[in-house]
Amino acid sequence: MVFVTHSIYEAAFLARRIVLMTPRPGRVEREIVSPLRPEPETRLDPAYALLVAEISRAMEAALDAP
Repeated sequence: MVFVTHSIYEAAFLARRIVLMTPRPGRVEREIVSPLRPEPETRLDPAYALLVAEISRAMEAALDAP
């Protein structure tokens, strides 16, 4: 199943693989594999916070790239 979202938190919670796309033209910039599974306690896991931070940094780097 492919799920498209603009929410970092939603992607970190639901996804097994997170694929970051570039702005126009849309190309795959990076793929991040999540060690987490969507369970009620997932958002309390320190690994969830680390994953959100990793996705955020990757998105910022992609936007800053020439």
